[in-house]
Amino acid sequence: MPPYALLTAIGLRFAPASQAAALTPGLMTVLVALFGIFLLKEMLPKRGWLGIALILTGAFAVASQSFESGQSYGHLAFLTAAILWAAFVIAVRRSGISALHATAIAAVISAIFYMPLYLVFFDKNITTAPLNDILTQAVYQGIFTTIIGLVAFNRAVAGLGAAAGSALSSLIPVVTMILGIIFLQEMPSLTELIATFLIISGVLCLTLIRKPR
Repeated sequence: MPPYALLTAIGLRFAPASQAAALTPGLMTVLVALFGIFLLKEMLPKRGWLGIALILTGAFAVASQSFESGQSYGHLAFLTAAILWAAFVIAVRRSGISALHATAIAAVISAIFYMPLYLVFFDKNITTAPLNDILTQAVYQGIFTTIIGLVAFNRAVAGLGAAAGSALSSLIPVVTMILGIIFLQEMPSLTELIATFLIISGVLCLTLIRKPR
C-alpha cells in the first residue's frame, strides 16, 4: 500500500507521530466497520459498536495532548490514509485470498508503483547513509514490517473478521507507550493511561465477539 505509506509520511510533516499512531488506526477501525456493513454484510452487535466508541475515545485522547494549530493538513492525510487502508482490508476480506498471497500482492504493487517515482523524481541519498542503518532498515522494513507484520494482520482479518481484525492495529499507541517505558523510561501521563485502558477495552469488545454458528 504505497499511497498509505506516502500519505502517512506527508501527514507527519504537519502533525506529530503520536497523532498518526493514535488517529490513523482508530479511524481505520471505524471505516472498516462501516465498509464491512455495506460491502460485506458483516453486521456488528452492540458490543462491537461499544468497542469502536472506546477505541475512538482513547485514540483521540492520546492525540489531543499534542494538538496545535496548523495540523489540519496532517489530519487530512491521516484520514485519507485510513480510508485507503480500510479499502485494502475490505478487498482482502472479500477476495478470500490467503494472508501470504495478499502480502505478496501488496509488496509487488508497492514496488511497481513507487520505484519508478523514486528513480525519476526523488533525490538519491541512500549512498550517504551508513551501511548499518541501511541494513537495519532493510531487515526491519522488508522482513518484520512488510512480511511478518502484514501476514499477521491479514490472518487476523481473515480469522476475526474485518472490523475485529483491523481493531488490533489500534493497540499501536499502547505498545508504543509500553516500549517507551521499558527502553526510554518515558512514564505515561494519567490521560495516556486512561486512553490505554479505553483502547484495550475496545479491542477486547471487538475481538471477543463470537460469530453465530
